[in-house]
Amino acid sequence: MGNSASNLPYKIETDSDKKFQFPKSGPIRYWTQYSGESKDLAAVPVSIFTASCLEDTDGNEEERVKAKLTSHFFSKCKTLVHPSLVRVIAAEGVEEAGKSSYFSKSKAAGKTFYIVTEPVEPLTDSKLRTLSRDDIIYGLYTVIQGLVFLHSNNLALGTMSMESVFVAKSGEWKLFDYSFLTELGLPDAANGFKRFPNDNYIQNYRAFISRFPPEIASIGASYEKTVGVHALDSHNVGLFVDRIFQGRIPEKLVKANNRLKAERPKMRPRLPGLLNCPVFKNQILINLDLALNDFMLKEEEEKVSLIRDDIKFSDIADGFAKYKILPVFEGVIMAGTERNVILTILPKLFEAYEVSISSKESFQDVKLNKMFLKLFEMSDRAVRANMLKRIDILINRDYFEKKEISILFDSMCSGFNDTHNQLREMTLKSMLPLLKLLTPDKTEKLLRYLIKLANDEEDSIRVNTAIFVRKVSEYLTVFQVSKFVITMLTKLSNDRFVPARKEALITLMKLSSKMETEDNTIATRVIPAVSAKLIDNDVSVRREAFKILDVYVSILRDKLPEEDPETDYQISANIHENGENAKPLASVQSTNSFMSSTYSNIPISSTESSTVQNGGVGTRNFNNFSNEKMRTKESMTGLEGWSDDDEDDVFGNVTLQPNTVNSMNIASSRKSTSKSSGWSDDNDEIGKIEKLSLGGDDVMDGWDDF
Repeated sequence: MGNSASNLPYKIETDSDKKFQFPKSGPIRYWTQYSGESKDLAAVPVSIFTASCLEDTDGNEEERVKAKLTSHFFSKCKTLVHPSLVRVIAAEGVEEAGKSSYFSKSKAAGKTFYIVTEPVEPLTDSKLRTLSRDDIIYGLYTVIQGLVFLHSNNLALGTMSMESVFVAKSGEWKLFDYSFLTELGLPDAANGFKRFPNDNYIQNYRAFISRFPPEIASIGASYEKTVGVHALDSHNVGLFVDRIFQGRIPEKLVKANNRLKAERPKMRPRLPGLLNCPVFKNQILINLDLALNDFMLKEEEEKVSLIRDDIKFSDIADGFAKYKILPVFEGVIMAGTERNVILTILPKLFEAYEVSISSKESFQDVKLNKMFLKLFEMSDRAVRANMLKRIDILINRDYFEKKEISILFDSMCSGFNDTHNQLREMTLKSMLPLLKLLTPDKTEKLLRYLIKLANDEEDSIRVNTAIFVRKVSEYLTVFQVSKFVITMLTKLSNDRFVPARKEALITLMKLSSKMETEDNTIATRVIPAVSAKLIDNDVSVRREAFKILDVYVSILRDKLPEEDPETDYQISANIHENGENAKPLASVQSTNSFMSSTYSNIPISSTESSTVQNGGVGTRNFNNFSNEKMRTKESMTGLEGWSDDDEDDVFGNVTLQPNTVNSMNIASSRKSTSKSSGWSDDNDEIGKIEKLSLGGDDVMDGWDDF
């Protein structure tokens, strides 16, 4: 423990401002209280009480008393368990050699005691000033409950006072002073009286006489059979009541308190009857405390009634709500077996969260995040629906750690596969506040679910999917948009439901800022998909399509490089004259020059010459390709029919003039066409082809000839 020799997994905060020594009313203070926490990652807060003593007191009376009292305290604290007693988590006594004493500088073998308890603080006058009257009444009630428990086991606390009381975080007052805990009821063989087991046990500590009832001052004090074990503590309880109310005792308690302080032990009332005093009636905290102590033993209907009707966190102190009520709720939720009780707890749980949870530290103290994660894991639809409605309250407070966010997300994703339409839609909407906290891999997982929802059978889910993507677009990367979102939206743009198509297009417009660097995606995926919507049946869809095209086309247009206007005009004119596959002007001129020089000496055949003389073709420029269709018929009539056999003969008699390369091209074209179509030299077949080359009426009749 800390730097000590203890093996307990706790560490002590040795800050002098946080330690407390007691008892203060006696001659020595042998116990010291520290704040501490567990050494594990949870760092659970605790209180740690320590005391050291020597085994060989060497005649030192104070060391002897200290050793006796600390050993007695240590042995008793481990055996007593009750809600009104400080809960002991761990206890250990460590043997230490050569330990120096507080009272003696000599070193001798000794022992150090460590007691780890729930977090508590001593009840002091300064603490009392911070408490309300109802809090004090509730504290007094819990102290009396603790004493009743001890008396029922024939145990007397012996020195009941403010130094014996500690305050838990729940606001409960708890007893924790067992130095003079005395077992009564042992028979005395001599006279049959019930006496102390050892008359010297208290008599030997007369230095603490101020903490005992007056009858202890007389030597040989004894109690007759008719005097209960309560008599030893009742007198001190009366003094304790005077102290905590500071002279302003409630009127209903005055008479009972005077009886408690009676000088004769027989006149002091038993404490169980004091619990029925009217001052304790109709106290919210007391009634809830009684109900919660046996909550797990109640029937399900009783639990539901208690939670629904009696627990109102707006009227309950924060400490009691966080450390008394919520732990009971946690037990029910973790068990997960009582559906109706859990559904009743849910609204109260969020009410407690809003009213009493004001900081992350207090949130972690009561482990609400653990309960919420458990609720999201439940398969019950009603439970999940209630949690999804309130998810934004939890996420916006930023109380979940990264690991818990991942667990929460995986649990919520199961709602996408639910067969109930409303739950799928609620799951989608609840993801909105969660997305900003997701890691990239979790975001991709969500996008894959969105692609599935884009094909959902429910129209409203498909519409909300597009709207969801638009709202979370700022959290998406360019890669995620290009890989997942564009595919989903282009599919939704073809949806049968008009609002789905429209929302998909609006979302595409929203994502334009993400797509400024994705030219290929815009040109090959976005624009083609949107273009089809220009003729959509719905006018609103068509309007959105025009808006989107303007935006995305402008993105591509703005990236065109600046060019020379004269060069750009020449290229455009060349394309207009020679078709879309034409080469740039410089390339065309180079090709023309090369082909002219190559074929300048080739003679034209007699057939071709006669055709030229008749005005069929004549000498043609290479660039006059636009008139070729009109002249094809005349050229074909001049060259009656080709076959593979007379290819060499045709070219052997051809004589071409310069710049008549197009005649060669036309011949080559006819030649290649004849090969692919299987034409022959048969004049009848040529006649049929000529029919197909004429007017529309002849073409329609020509189909019958084939």
